[in-house]
Amino acid sequence: MKNLIPTMALFLITTVGTSHSFAQHRPHGHRPATRHHQHHPVHRSNYRPATVIVFHPHWAPHREFHRKWVYFPKHSLYWDNWRELYFFYNGTAWISSPQLPPHLIHLKIEHEKHKELKECG
Repeated sequence: MKNLIPTMALFLITTVGTSHSFAQHRPHGHRPATRHHQHHPVHRSNYRPATVIVFHPHWAPHREFHRKWVYFPKHSLYWDNWRELYFFYNGTAWISSPQLPPHLIHLKIEHEKHKELKECG
């Protein structure tokens, strides 16, 4: 580490010195043809993919969903569009399943009131 610091200092002095001297020898009024702007990375949620995806779940193939989670408030039921699973609480633990819970199997879920949930983050 001790050997790295003098090397970095020499590199910085050389780089700054040459770019400064280049700027002094540039003809008057000469500007570069293009200017480069710093690009700041866009912060995206870890829970949302970088590209926009439209989901058509098997229970509503004609509908479009744009978010990961669909919530059915009347039944305390969640649908995960990414993993294609239902999530529900069975009284003691949260269960994930590709099928509706047994007590909702008769339900036409596509006609139930639902809402897409925003991701946190």
